[in-house]
Amino acid sequence: MLTKDKSFINNKSLQRPKAAKEVSLWSESEKDFGYNFQDWVHELRRLSSKPELLQHIQDPPPRLANLFPEGNICDAYLAAYAAHLCRINSLTPPEWTQSDDLVLEEPWFSNPFKDARFLLLRDTPPEFKNKNLFTTPEITFKAHPGRPKASIVHKRKMAALRQKAYRKRIADELKALRKKTS
Repeated sequence: MLTKDKSFINNKSLQRPKAAKEVSLWSESEKDFGYNFQDWVHELRRLSSKPELLQHIQDPPPRLANLFPEGNICDAYLAAYAAHLCRINSLTPPEWTQSDDLVLEEPWFSNPFKDARFLLLRDTPPEFKNKNLFTTPEITFKAHPGRPKASIVHKRKMAALRQKAYRKRIADELKALRKKTS
């Protein structure tokens, strides 16, 4: 986005939110929230462990209810989604997701058609129902068993250590062979 001085300063357009808190911090409208939320969901797909997930949802996001008319829906949705992620990954949800003021006074349905509401009433996960939201959640993160992903720096460091140990072992074997033959 161009600013008054015609330079590209808006870093938000160059990166994705990494935490629930950033989704709210970067949202100035319901539309912004939708884009930021989708970007955050894509970032969550890169995670590989439960501790990583907790890091991305533990800090309470600032409330959007006072910033724009649909802000209360966005606040409730973000809290419900974080709690939903915790449940499917067998984690305790952060306290901020359980706040009573995140429950909508009026039910909100993601689909405006009355026929679809029956399906939403049936299929909505409990974390969303508890917030009076009736929707099917976005793609969710599920931690996979096994080792967490390592950074490329860590992988290179470990490869160098293995290479050093291998070279030492070969040098020791050569030294032992030379002693036997001499």
